Amino acid sequence: MPAHHLLGTLSDETVLIPGDNQPYSGLRGIYTVDRHTYGSGPPACGFEIASDLLETANSRDRHD
Repeated sequence: MPAHHLLGTLSDETVLIPGDNQPYSGLRGIYTVDRHTYGSGPPACGFEIASDLLETANSRDRHD
């Protein structure tokens, strides 16, 4: 599944706010993904989670 298809699928989820990584989109490669998957066959992608957007009781308590 190409990355734009995966992004579209994730966009359908109401609890997620997916988007291209900013300011680095990964169009020129992502070191960690390339390093650990090169030559393994299936396509791979990386996910980055913005910890400032986590909404758990624990994270809210730490930021109040």
